Amino acid sequence: MKKLLYTILLLYFISCEQGGGFAPSSPDSSVFQCPSTVAEIAECSATINPGASPVTVTGTAQFFKRTITSQSSSLILGAPIPAALAIKFAEVRVLNSSGTVIQCGTTSNSGALLAVDGVSSLQIPNTAGAYTVEVLSRANRAMNVSGVPGKPAFQLYTSVKNDFCKNEPHKVSANITSDGITASSPSLIAYARESESSSLIQGGAFNIYNNLVTTYEYLASNTGTVNISCLNPKLNIYWQAGFNPAQYVYPNENPSTVPNISFYIRGQNELYINGGKLGNVSTADTDHFDDAVIIHEIGHHIESVCGKMDSPGGTHNGLFRIDPRLSWSEGWGNYMGAHIVQNNLNAINPDPALSTILGAPGWVYYLDTKGYKDGASGTASEIIKISLIRAGSNPEIVVNNSPFVSTCGTEDLCFDKVDPVINPGEGHFREVAIARSLFKSTNTCASGCTNRSDYFDEVWKSIDKITGMGQSIYPFRSSVRFYERLHAAFSNSTPAAIDSILNTDEAVQRSNSADYTISGNLTWPTYGVKLVPTMTACNLEIRPRNEDTAVTDVFSDQRYSNHFYFIDKATSLPSVTSITLNATKLAGTSLDLDLILYQEGYSFVTDTAGTKTTSSAQFIKSARGSGFVNKTISSLDTLSLTMPYLLNVRAFTTGTSVSPSTQYTYTLTTNNVGEYLCPTTF
Repeated sequence: MKKLLYTILLLYFISCEQGGGFAPSSPDSSVFQCPSTVAEIAECSATINPGASPVTVTGTAQFFKRTITSQSSSLILGAPIPAALAIKFAEVRVLNSSGTVIQCGTTSNSGALLAVDGVSSLQIPNTAGAYTVEVLSRANRAMNVSGVPGKPAFQLYTSVKNDFCKNEPHKVSANITSDGITASSPSLIAYARESESSSLIQGGAFNIYNNLVTTYEYLASNTGTVNISCLNPKLNIYWQAGFNPAQYVYPNENPSTVPNISFYIRGQNELYINGGKLGNVSTADTDHFDDAVIIHEIGHHIESVCGKMDSPGGTHNGLFRIDPRLSWSEGWGNYMGAHIVQNNLNAINPDPALSTILGAPGWVYYLDTKGYKDGASGTASEIIKISLIRAGSNPEIVVNNSPFVSTCGTEDLCFDKVDPVINPGEGHFREVAIARSLFKSTNTCASGCTNRSDYFDEVWKSIDKITGMGQSIYPFRSSVRFYERLHAAFSNSTPAAIDSILNTDEAVQRSNSADYTISGNLTWPTYGVKLVPTMTACNLEIRPRNEDTAVTDVFSDQRYSNHFYFIDKATSLPSVTSITLNATKLAGTSLDLDLILYQEGYSFVTDTAGTKTTSSAQFIKSARGSGFVNKTISSLDTLSLTMPYLLNVRAFTTGTSVSPSTQYTYTLTTNNVGEYLCPTTF
């Protein structure tokens, strides 16, 4: 079960893993091995004077992609779309017969060849001869925000390249001739079939490029007046047909055994898209035509540069409760992958047959496919398909190539099934529940949605670094923090339709929910809530749970067996030098309760085989002795006043059968006489 083939695959380098057992550990692409590195060719970004009586070059640049079709109940890759899509805003170069660049240009919104300014004609000298026109999968241009008064322009700055070592942008080219008066008009087409493109399938590169252009165009029009120049830095994207970029990460491993992955490297603005394996693009897992997957990775880039990415990485999928920072980041990526396609289907896949296949309410999926079916040839399948409009209580059963199941039973493996009554708040620890809550809050569906796409403006205000949780004042970011910022974006009056999704559908109740208080005791203090000193004890209670393969993938349950508190040493606890945990067992299994202090950027330390981890480089301080009373961490006066810390109250559950009735109340006291620490308003 742990090695499920259906784990969410399309992945980003820090926090994603394929198949439950493949987790790149380094976020630095400098570890990639290259015999030599070639610099990317210079941008062709300025008009070259063509001289007197220039010749105008007209033409268009387009690309084909494989469309989505149906196979039984599955959505798979099929034949190319019937009509090519425009290659928009891409760099144009005209070369003479000697290979010298004699003019630069760009493509228009419709793919027409134009001058660099995007308005004037593309002109070359009136010298008769043969020329080559190239359109590169590269752009550096200001995006149009004219429909939003007061909104600053931002840059579409990207290059889709075929190799990390060679740094060569993909391109499509055509030869033209000129008699010195007129020139032939090229039709530049990037194809999706290997048979049409010498196995390069450049349509894959331009589809990746088009996904980014479409995403940026959507953001230009749907983020209000907020400045999104955070997107200005160049995003380098690497993709090569038939190549698995995991080979960069594990160059010494047998490439036939390394799982296929796509990933994003935060801090370096690099995105890697899976092109297949060992030259195989027909039956292997590929991502260049899986739009939701590509945009999932773009979503990680957006989170990283325009907000703040706190994800620690590690194992994740759509089955278990996981680290809330990780579940948020992956949930956001899944949401973006589905949301952008849903709201831009004509720009991403205008195939008329697809609309018929999807029906109402259109595209609602996070979809990853394998292989393709082109007419009578080929083998194709779904790797994963998640409908983001399903109810949290009744998601799909995780069975490959099977139809939707009307009821997800208690014994079934289901995509993040949640119960807001029995397990309130568990959606914050489940990436698919988060993705569903976001999608249903900002899209239209038959029932259970807000039927509003204009709420994305508030979503952006809640995630970005200007008004949202990307601000430096908010450490330990998760969906809890996001939904508090969303509440603020709605002037502290979240629409009832969204509240219904959060509270009664996806178990992502906000921090002040009464569902977290039982019999007067706070049983789940919100993840990352700040502790403040008080002279009155607060009623805190922890209810540990089993480490269960069906719930936690045999890891300590971060929803139930752990409480996490933000320690702000400078502003709230300047005189505190020690913190003591004192607990009282109310019922159930006798367990050790411990204290662990982490700092921002920590990785949660797990215990194994009934053995408690008492020392770790991740622990700033810890008290993990036996028993559940009088655990103290001290010498807190040595802590940095500028670093956020996280205090973990943790039940040691590894190797123990925990009774479901297990309950402990506890207090946190300081070295100051009579002083308690209690969670404040989030």
